[in-house]
Amino acid sequence: MRILGVNLTRTSDGVCLDDGAAALLEDGVCTVAIAEERLTRVKHAGGIARSAHYCLESRGLEISQIDQIAISVCCDGVPDLADALAWLRQEGIDAEVRQLVIVPSHHLSHAASAYHPSGFEDAIVIVADNEGSIIGERTHPRYWHNRLERTSVYQGRGGALHLLARYGDQPGELSLGSAYNHVTKWLGFNSYHDAGKVMALAAYGSGKFQGVQIFSELADGLNCLIKPVSAESCEGVALAAPGQPDAFDIEAARFLQGEAVRDLIRAQVGNDVGPARSSCTVPDKDQQEVAWLIQHELERALIQIVKIAVEQTGVRNVCLAGGVALNCVANTLVAQLPEVDELFIQPAASDVGQSLGNALWAYHQTPEPRPWTMRSCSLGRTYNHADIAEAIVSAIESGLHVEEPADMAFTAATLIAQGAIIGWFDTGSEFGLRGLGRRSVLGDPRTIDTKVRLDTVIKRRELFRPYAPSVLAEELTAWFDIDEQFAHSAMQPMTCMFVAPAIRENKQQLVPAVTFVDGSARLQAVTVAENPRYHALIQAFHTLTGVPLVLNTSFNAGGDPVVETPSDALSSMTKMSLDALVIGNFLIRPNR
Repeated sequence: MRILGVNLTRTSDGVCLDDGAAALLEDGVCTVAIAEERLTRVKHAGGIARSAHYCLESRGLEISQIDQIAISVCCDGVPDLADALAWLRQEGIDAEVRQLVIVPSHHLSHAASAYHPSGFEDAIVIVADNEGSIIGERTHPRYWHNRLERTSVYQGRGGALHLLARYGDQPGELSLGSAYNHVTKWLGFNSYHDAGKVMALAAYGSGKFQGVQIFSELADGLNCLIKPVSAESCEGVALAAPGQPDAFDIEAARFLQGEAVRDLIRAQVGNDVGPARSSCTVPDKDQQEVAWLIQHELERALIQIVKIAVEQTGVRNVCLAGGVALNCVANTLVAQLPEVDELFIQPAASDVGQSLGNALWAYHQTPEPRPWTMRSCSLGRTYNHADIAEAIVSAIESGLHVEEPADMAFTAATLIAQGAIIGWFDTGSEFGLRGLGRRSVLGDPRTIDTKVRLDTVIKRRELFRPYAPSVLAEELTAWFDIDEQFAHSAMQPMTCMFVAPAIRENKQQLVPAVTFVDGSARLQAVTVAENPRYHALIQAFHTLTGVPLVLNTSFNAGGDPVVETPSDALSSMTKMSLDALVIGNFLIRPNR
């Protein structure tokens, strides 16, 4: 049974969406999955032309050998079969209508992506993002003025998903994600994709606006109190392009969203934080405090949702998906709740994960589906020695130094301990946003100079953002302030860099490059079973330095997607001025 999952990235009225991806299930097991951006080299690219073919080619398949193609869409009603077929063919997928399976909703797809691979028989599944599918009949041309999925709670039991509750689903309301997006725009960021930067900035706030309430209490419907952009306020706002009725002028939209945030704060506490900022590269104090506010309110709302769902069902396993699940600070608080036994977060929690969710939902509609647990997000194809050697020919021709050390883990660890910042490329790429030891840039966490060089030369990003440590799983409790309950409840999120506990106070000064301003770190726990080569590297660094962790950031230059191919890695090595690149059995260094 072969099922290809893809997400439509164009609505029925022509609105283009981001984050195309494809995932292939074979007898219920995901054998390959990838985001379109990794192949087009355009961040958040829509479409599935390359990702779908990548999945097929990596398994030696033709589209005619696929039993089902499972599809969903966002910001629209249920896709029409004829429209979906036409879109697939425009993407170069010569499908037949008999192969198509339509997933009934965007949030159901997200829920399937988290519940089915979690390994839980019973679970609460919370899907929170900007918005999902239109609920019922479309009554307004601008999709956000219809009833929409915004925050959904499901119960997974015995392989089936049942809707328990929705929040903020009435026309014109704002979700947890869209409220965060409004504040992101006020802060001076261009896109909701920058929400992770807001989460980081929030740590610098003092709680000045603690009296402001962005969401009502759950008992009152958990409504967002930010005034949404109304149909009337959109009148006269220029359309970005003909034929795209939902894509009005970005700058005008940002102004309207920023004014809504400003009005809420002014109405509740009397402070005027001013109009939307033009930039957040060097944030002022008000920007720090407003970031703190939205982060604090998101955490408060999410915790209420989890607690009431557990209380109502008695189910203590929790799954998260949707863009809000990328918020590792909020996830940490969920994992710490005494009501939660175990937490599973889909590594591709954003809309990229729809592709996997679609395939899993379709598979679990078939007779006697077999369970599959997602123990690793390394779902890209593995490039063999010949693939890598072919790419390295150009490196040699351009004057790079290439060698094959006998002990790569020790050699790479030695370079890092000496202050080098290196690229690390190994096996199949990660499905999701994070580089987790397959497509990573690694450095020495013991010196702040590593962060300074990453910020100013290599990654070229805002100075207030932290870097993450990859730590040997067996050293977690020695270095991080976590108890036995958290180590159990958050083990899967820790392997995927989805929680941010505190580093033990007596260790923080030893690793300043990965210790955030509040003493936390968005850690990745590395096990020998899940990633043996990466574990060996960190173990070698531990032997050399006494520190069982390395600084890890994703292998991409600022504004680029994470690298996928050996050629991508070589190109990015030069672009980022890395000191070395480990790729397969090869160590590549510039001749300096």
